[in-house]
Amino acid sequence: MKRKIFFLLLFIVSLTGWMVYKAIQVKFDYDFEKFFPKNSKETNYFLNHRKRFSPDNDFVLIAIENKKGIFNVDFLNKVKKFSKKLEKLKYVQNVVSITNQKEYFIYSNGMKVEIPYIHFSS
Repeated sequence: MKRKIFFLLLFIVSLTGWMVYKAIQVKFDYDFEKFFPKNSKETNYFLNHRKRFSPDNDFVLIAIENKKGIFNVDFLNKVKKFSKKLEKLKYVQNVVSITNQKEYFIYSNGMKVEIPYIHFSS
């Protein structure tokens, strides 16, 4: 009985060691071209679309946290000022912030109305 337990434990330890060894070798590849088959109609469509509209990974995401909550006027004013400063940087093309997002309505007569998602005093 002890011999069976010994071999069972040896097997479990060996299997665990092999799994840890394999887990260490896991690598991630973020190249989307490798996910698509070569010379496929869908792959060509994707590559043409990306060539025409540029890749969608050329941005920087900045998260700002406020412990008192996001809808604090002082905090929103600081975010608005920070967004304006970012917009003035040389290579920045666009800044999307909660302080500059608007909902757009186009009426049947062609009139376009922009309404900010949040309203606060600046």
